[in-house]
Amino acid sequence: MANLDTRMSALEAQIARLTDRLAALETPPAAAVPTPAAPRPAAPEGMTVHTAIAGSGYVMPTEAQLRALHDMVVTTYPVLKDTAGRLDGPDEPFRRFAAAFRALGAIGRAPALNRDRAANWWVDHAQERLAGLGAVSDLNLASFTAAVVAHGDIPFRALDRFPYELEFGLVAHGGGRPAGDAWRRLLAGDRLPAPAEGLMRHDDLRAHARFA
Repeated sequence: MANLDTRMSALEAQIARLTDRLAALETPPAAAVPTPAAPRPAAPEGMTVHTAIAGSGYVMPTEAQLRALHDMVVTTYPVLKDTAGRLDGPDEPFRRFAAAFRALGAIGRAPALNRDRAANWWVDHAQERLAGLGAVSDLNLASFTAAVVAHGDIPFRALDRFPYELEFGLVAHGGGRPAGDAWRRLLAGDRLPAPAEGLMRHDDLRAHARFA
């Protein structure tokens, strides 16, 4: 009788274990807890992450690339050194150059010099473009002209009489050739573009097209 009781107890214990295992198999697995994404590495200290200009397909150079372009231009054309506003900080001239470079990325290129607009008109137009991009900057003629040269794909008149008699190969209010990446070739070793004195001016091209 004692052996029977012992065997019954062992059988009941085995049945209890099997019941627990069956219940565990029938219980749906808990939802997986998503692993948090690793944070993106921060930009190196002192560097600015530049983004594309919306809708243009144009991507700005990095800050380091912009500084290299700026140094290249003002070394080749010392007349374009921006000496205004240095009381606001030694980096103010570069800040204006970078802002002008960004604005020019959203302005179309003409095939030749455009004398329909005064040079200072283009500076104001660039500031309006910056405002449209959500940026504010106090550009001046030196910073703007330096950015024109640094882009590498904008015709410009000789700078021997700077800040007078300036003309740029730009198109206002849409149209023209979109900004390219000629600045990359400059950083790769190409020379800065020469003044476009040998080209027909924009209005001469239009007159030539009418009679051609």
